[in-house]
Amino acid sequence: MLLRLAHAALRPLMQLWLRFSSRSWMTLMRPEGHPSVHSRGANPDRLLLVGAGLSVGFGVLTHELAFAGYLARSVSSHTHRGTDIDIIADPAMTLASCVPALRGVELARFDAVVVTLGGRDALELRSIHTWKRDLARLLDAVSAQAPQGMHVFVVSVAPAHALLGLPFLIERVVDSHTRLVNAASRSIIERRSGVTFLEFEAWKAHKLLSVMKNTVYEDLATEVAPTIATQLDLTGGASRRHEPANERARQDAVDELGILDADPDENFEWVARLARDLFGSKGASVTFLDHSRQFVMAAAGLSRTDTPRALAFCEFTIRRSEIFVVEDASKDERFAQHPWVRGGSDVQFYAGYPLEAPNGQRVGALCIVDSKPRKFSTSDAALLRDLALQVQGILWRSGSRLTSR
Repeated sequence: MLLRLAHAALRPLMQLWLRFSSRSWMTLMRPEGHPSVHSRGANPDRLLLVGAGLSVGFGVLTHELAFAGYLARSVSSHTHRGTDIDIIADPAMTLASCVPALRGVELARFDAVVVTLGGRDALELRSIHTWKRDLARLLDAVSAQAPQGMHVFVVSVAPAHALLGLPFLIERVVDSHTRLVNAASRSIIERRSGVTFLEFEAWKAHKLLSVMKNTVYEDLATEVAPTIATQLDLTGGASRRHEPANERARQDAVDELGILDADPDENFEWVARLARDLFGSKGASVTFLDHSRQFVMAAAGLSRTDTPRALAFCEFTIRRSEIFVVEDASKDERFAQHPWVRGGSDVQFYAGYPLEAPNGQRVGALCIVDSKPRKFSTSDAALLRDLALQVQGILWRSGSRLTSR
């Protein structure tokens, strides 16, 4: 009873401190640019990082140097695959506000969700009963949307001394409350399948605003990466790599980019030439799939003439969130009778990697083709993905500026 009264009295003070103190994390710089990171490798696992605190990336100007970037690279070092991380972050996000923030997010695209919430709840000394209720509601909401096999990781709340400059007595109260919050989280998560609670030892080594040196992000990511990587190896990406296509949403994303029938763009052409030269292939192209046609935005060694979508190899590429390879089209029953394959002169080899709109819809592909069969290694796949991400970055920066012919 006395503890609840003390917390009630301190809450207004904590809220004022969060809002106005120059030592609050709210005054730190934050990453700029699109909220996503990618680590190198083939057939990447995809994570959704959502929440406040670590998800935001206080103290650095790019997500590559924040928790998301270090986590992507650390996970890849264990899985030996690429890692894509999309980020939904808001410094003011709480467990309760996270539920509406996830509405409309296609969780089928992800292998795992990492939740970094609770710092603000703990600082405002919200009741443990409320915390447990809101955490249960969030996990229920994610479970209702998630595909089978997708895992959820809930990150423990950091102690107040790690990032804040609170007066000593208040810091002690907040740290005590944080321990209760983490214990409550652990008790709820232990009773649920498909959810793991991630606790950090690394917080103990970091003091006031050490996040500005960003070493905290690397230490934390290195600590939890083995647990996340092990779970990703168990699920094998089954949760999203063959998810049902949402053609209407995909077409809407194509239309919103304003890319169709746009004037040639030298940046896309440059990547197409680079892909052709690096792989020593007959040609390479950047394509986008419209209602019933394949629009060729850029090409090297190939025609820029649009083709029927029904004939496009890239149609198969956009059905997956990983690389699509046909090493010998003449021996593949899907393509053996294809007009571009029959006769053995035009397309005998194909490799394509999907291009995504900012909302994650697969809108096109970067592909290479050859007139003879060839092998395609894991290193080749990683390189093609790197090039596709270059195209994707150009697309996101320039798509809205492209003018239709």
